Amino acid sequence: MSACGNGTFVFGCELQGKGVTAQEDTIIGTTIWILASAAVLLGIYNMYLIKKIPIFHNSFGWFWASRTVGEIGSNAVHVIYSGPVTFLQLNSIPPVTGIVIFTIGYFFACYACVMHQVVSLNRMLAVCAPLRYTTMFKKSTCIILTAYCAIIVLVAMSLYLIIPCNMKGQLGKSNVAMRRNVRFFFQTSIQNFTMMIALTMIVVVNNQPSPNGIYMNVLGFITIIITHINNALALILFNPEVRARFQIHVAPHMLSSFFSASNIFAGQATVT
Repeated sequence: MSACGNGTFVFGCELQGKGVTAQEDTIIGTTIWILASAAVLLGIYNMYLIKKIPIFHNSFGWFWASRTVGEIGSNAVHVIYSGPVTFLQLNSIPPVTGIVIFTIGYFFACYACVMHQVVSLNRMLAVCAPLRYTTMFKKSTCIILTAYCAIIVLVAMSLYLIIPCNMKGQLGKSNVAMRRNVRFFFQTSIQNFTMMIALTMIVVVNNQPSPNGIYMNVLGFITIIITHINNALALILFNPEVRARFQIHVAPHMLSSFFSASNIFAGQATVT
């Protein structure tokens, strides 16, 4: 809620575009749309790999797929709404539309974040308690845990109706303990580098209305999308079973191209 344009109060005007597109709007909006589209496509490919490769037909695959669903949903919101609205700067969209879209995207993003912790716990127990791993993560347990995480996220979202704008537990003022918080955050979040960068930016900016704060918010927003891209690439790059699929599909194609008739004739002509 703020005064917009000529100073007249208009509910939710900060959720609408300016009506005029600037160069920075085009750059930021296009960047968001391209990165979010890449994240969605990689997420869909992750789901395909989980379905097709038997090694992922276990609790790890279930939790990874659940997290991927959250990432796909979150980034689909950016593809459909956030990116286009940013580079088009439409001011005819009702404010309630932005609120609803934000709520949907926020749910999927939080759900993906929570499931990321479950994936980490699953991997830790697979290493620390391999003999009990199968009994701990039965199919029913996986379903119940996934549903529980979704309910927890819904409860957290409902807090916006009680304490709007203060979900992070801070007011719009400087945080005197910022340096200590960032130091603790680095110590506990070193395993997820890109998410560490994004959340550190949020802490440093601390709701500052200055232009520098706005740009840092945008950069943190984009870094979160890049984190989702990294998560999707992790399944592809760090699993030999997935890399083998690329070798199976790519190698025959390269061999057939190398031994094509034109190449053979060209080689004969060179020898002659």
